[in-house]
Amino acid sequence: MFGSSATFAVMVANFAHYFTTSLMQNFLPAYARDILALDLKSNGAFISVAFTCKLMSKYFLSFFADFLKSKKILSPSTSCRVFQGLASFGTVIVFALLAFYIDCTRPTAALAVLALYGLFAGSAIPGFFTSSCSFAPMYTGMISSMMEGAGALGNLLSPAFVGYFVKNGRSSEWALVFCAVIFVNLVGGTVFLLFGTAKIQIWAKPALSIKRKVILEPSITDSIKPNFKQNV
Repeated sequence: MFGSSATFAVMVANFAHYFTTSLMQNFLPAYARDILALDLKSNGAFISVAFTCKLMSKYFLSFFADFLKSKKILSPSTSCRVFQGLASFGTVIVFALLAFYIDCTRPTAALAVLALYGLFAGSAIPGFFTSSCSFAPMYTGMISSMMEGAGALGNLLSPAFVGYFVKNGRSSEWALVFCAVIFVNLVGGTVFLLFGTAKIQIWAKPALSIKRKVILEPSITDSIKPNFKQNV
């Protein structure tokens, strides 16, 4: 389990997911204030769009993934890779736009980009999360604990990273932070595409009980009859 590539893939993907989610939840208002120059009311509206889209996309994309699998359009493993690829590399596109395109002169474009973030982030549910529940059903608790450990590390590093780079709220400072998010999601998405799976692993299969058949054979001595020759 601990040396499994499938376990490693979901841990890396979960680290990237939580690193990004922590950044958005904790620092998106500060970014909207510093870069988009939004007032308090508009700031709240922009933030709600991102997380509302994320909530809706979780349900829609999960149902859509199950539909594709039920129609044999995608295998379970391919489905996980496709949707996790959408989550990881879609997030890369979003943060590239936030880093190098969005500013206070493009509030409408910023709103659309934040909505896209919600759409892409929600696809992680039929992605790495579904994979983590599939490849080792007997050890789902252990896999989930290891994933949460990786996610907790992402939660810890994200605020520290922002605090280190963002001193004055400049666009160049936020761009450095967003480049780090891009790198983390590129790594997470690539690792999952290479090693992510929904196929039950050999080490996760229950041991087969071997029934021993006891064959009862007649005693040899019962089948041999003594043959005596009498000499006259």
